[in-house]
Amino acid sequence: MQTKIAIVENELDLALNIREELEAVGYEVTDTVTSGEAAIAAAESNRPDLIIMNTRLTGTLDGIEMARILRERFQIPTVYITASNGADSNTLELNKNSEHYGYIIKPFAIQELFSGVQVLQYGKIIDCGDRSLAIARDGTKIPIDDSAAPLKDEAGNITGAVLVFQDLIECQKTEEKLRQSDRRWRGIFDRDFNFIWLLQLDGTLEEANQTALDFSGIRAEDVIGNPFWEWPWRLAADFRPDITRESQYLATSQVREELKEAIARAATGETVRYDLEILAPEGIEMTVDFSIKPVMAADRVLFLIAEGRDITARSQMERAQEERGKQLERMVQERTAELQAAVRELEAEIQERQRAEERLQQSEERFRSLVETTSDLVWEADENGAYTYISPKVRDLLGYQPSEMLGKTWFEVAEVSQARAIMAARSPFHCVDKITRHKDGSQIVLETSAVPFFDNQNRFRGYRGIDRDISDRQKVLESLRESQFFTQRIANAIPNIIYIYDLIEERNIYVNSEISSILGYTPEQIKAMREALMPNLMHPEDLAKVSTHFQQINRASDGEIFEFEYRMRHASGEWRTLISRDTVFLRRADGTPQQIIGTATDITDRQEATEALRESEEKFRRIFEEAPIGMNLTDSSGRYLQANPAFCKMLGYTEEELKSQHFLSFTHPEDIKREMPYMQRRWQGKRNSYRMEKRYIKKNGEIIWTKITAGSIKDGMGDSNYALAMVEDISDRKQAQAKLQESLEEKEVLLREIHHRVKNNLHVIANLLDMQSDYTEDEAAKTILLESQNRVRTMAKVHQQLCQSDNIARVNLREYIENLVEKLLAVHKINPYQVQLILELEPIAVNLETAIPCGLLINELVTNSLKYAFTEGHIGEILIQLQSGQEQQLHLIIGDNGIGIPEEVDWQQTNTLGLRLTNILARQLKAAIELDRSKGTCFRLAFSELQYKPRF
Repeated sequence: MQTKIAIVENELDLALNIREELEAVGYEVTDTVTSGEAAIAAAESNRPDLIIMNTRLTGTLDGIEMARILRERFQIPTVYITASNGADSNTLELNKNSEHYGYIIKPFAIQELFSGVQVLQYGKIIDCGDRSLAIARDGTKIPIDDSAAPLKDEAGNITGAVLVFQDLIECQKTEEKLRQSDRRWRGIFDRDFNFIWLLQLDGTLEEANQTALDFSGIRAEDVIGNPFWEWPWRLAADFRPDITRESQYLATSQVREELKEAIARAATGETVRYDLEILAPEGIEMTVDFSIKPVMAADRVLFLIAEGRDITARSQMERAQEERGKQLERMVQERTAELQAAVRELEAEIQERQRAEERLQQSEERFRSLVETTSDLVWEADENGAYTYISPKVRDLLGYQPSEMLGKTWFEVAEVSQARAIMAARSPFHCVDKITRHKDGSQIVLETSAVPFFDNQNRFRGYRGIDRDISDRQKVLESLRESQFFTQRIANAIPNIIYIYDLIEERNIYVNSEISSILGYTPEQIKAMREALMPNLMHPEDLAKVSTHFQQINRASDGEIFEFEYRMRHASGEWRTLISRDTVFLRRADGTPQQIIGTATDITDRQEATEALRESEEKFRRIFEEAPIGMNLTDSSGRYLQANPAFCKMLGYTEEELKSQHFLSFTHPEDIKREMPYMQRRWQGKRNSYRMEKRYIKKNGEIIWTKITAGSIKDGMGDSNYALAMVEDISDRKQAQAKLQESLEEKEVLLREIHHRVKNNLHVIANLLDMQSDYTEDEAAKTILLESQNRVRTMAKVHQQLCQSDNIARVNLREYIENLVEKLLAVHKINPYQVQLILELEPIAVNLETAIPCGLLINELVTNSLKYAFTEGHIGEILIQLQSGQEQQLHLIIGDNGIGIPEEVDWQQTNTLGLRLTNILARQLKAAIELDRSKGTCFRLAFSELQYKPRF
């Protein structure tokens, strides 16, 4: 039964507005009157459940007299509308002479009015500590905001109280959405790779993201509230030795003046953008694309957003890439023309179905043009491994013409056993290294990925795949393995025990093979002891001192070394005396040591120790002379004392030419600034060693990239008189990394552009369908066109989310479903008080192939619920639940508590398009699907992410 309400308000416009809002949510308004006399007549004839009344009325009866009559004659509850607060004398007089359910102060929000009306449903109020709950007549607990004012008689005695409360359910939902939005905004703001600042119109800094703060090495509290032009920029001019102090000052002043001018222009509504040259923390000059944009509302600038993007690589390679840019522009124009043609073809397909075969052929031709212009080798082979198609890239990779490869089998160009194993598997494979023979007989390594294809009878017909040349990558990996092997050989060649000990796990996580030689145990015995090594082998008296030794290390600074002398039991049973030198190797997040690195020397016999030292020096000399990487020894002033042949060959100098020369003479000027702080801390004893990448200038003027590891060599007094540096030439690796990064960035930009254009084209299709529905009089046809629009927009939302996401390969299903269902409710114009949406979604990310059929399936089932589940006037719920299960399965539930699908309807064989699409999409997802009709309609699906191989 509907709640009946009478409105008594002398402002007719306000009364009509209240009536419209109440009727919109299902209340029955019996009367709208302006005087007390009319209100009494309305109450007597229609007996409303509640009266909403202004305290000041026209006519002979005022609000107080009206309240008394309503209480004595009709016992009808009242909600007052007043222009004053609830504690004034007039309101208190009303409280004494009437029973009411609160009052609403003008001006008021519609939600406050609903809260006052909904109080009729409450039975009692309970206190729950920091909040109050209203218990409705049906037992439902509703959170409210309550307040009270005392009632006093003429003598000033308290005779009662007025209770005013408000339903907080919607407030809590709104607050939770705001908190989620703020956390999402803050996460995106701080993790953006660009520098972002929020400014007031006068240039005062309000916010700076973590990327900008970390780059400049400052804290937010040091700059927030200051003028933005006082940000501590590191200008490239500040560190150029060829620029005078006066020029440096002018450069800094110029940047500040440019910022002030840009802020002033942006405050008027203009977007300002220009390039800015600054210095990165590593000392490298970088170019920043800097912009200041106004944020406006109602033709008024609210605040400013400043953004900086690193475009150094683009600036440095602009000229070299100019021609490439023109080619890309032509390709983009061609692809744009093709996509526009595809849209026109799709429109023609809607009008003329008979031309489908012709458009399919055109689509295949476009696909072939894309395949033949890609930088990878695209191929197709039949069930016998014979190539039936291969792209022109085969000329560059294998030296064959495409026509020469047709008919050849894998076994003729690839390693036979590997090719046969792949062919026999008949399953998808990804990034498999395939040794392939070039036409000239040489071997190259290709990384191949492919998927099998089958005919209509599900018979295996071959593979379609992509090959990529990774020979250069293999060489880099092999070089890395050789470097690691060399390091291990050096460690094992040192006649002392070298170990890394984890203070948390209380065990050695690394120890070189010398421990077996010194203590007489086999490597297998040492490995089997694990945590028990020290308790089993260390002398009990020395074991008790270990904790004191570790306590000293816990207070140690970086580079500080501690010695510890102790006894260990040899495999023969005798005690051997060792001395360890330990230093902090790794710290935890709170700064406390987690791992130590140390060496242990057997000093049982001094004579043996002396001999071992001599042998150690000899081994080092041989390592120094024969090492394949560069090694050099410098004195405390930085002048070369020795240089091994590998280092001399690396720079093109003889050892005699290098001796007495300062190492800075051969260091690139831009790297001197970065290396000097390391050198100073090492000579001051604050750092024992350091590693860095730097550039050397060879004798012929060529610049090479190297990776150096430099450490101090101390004399018997503990002074660092010498430094030993190991130098590795990494020029090839640097070039490979630069090319790889450039290729990845180009592909990511292209993918984002493709997703953006696909999204736009799908929106064009949806708009075409919308325009078509305007010219259609048939309601059934309009419904079909509307559902088609929803399906197209469902697919478009996936591409929109991908082109806006940091990860262009994964779709966040929770965000996708929330946006999708919100749009469906808006399209179908659903009253939120009639249908409640319950979303229980985990933040699960899936690929594009899984997201699209999943979104279409949800679109069909939710649309069916909105159209058929609830009879007129029925209040119901729609539930969507997404959870992850075992073995990487996803569980999706879509249901409602409506009238349900009749038992006699076979939903898997029905002719209705919605349920047919549901079955088709479930099969596409390879999902197990079942229907539960016990409480309305509930579809349960279990499926895994579709594992399609990458296409690029």
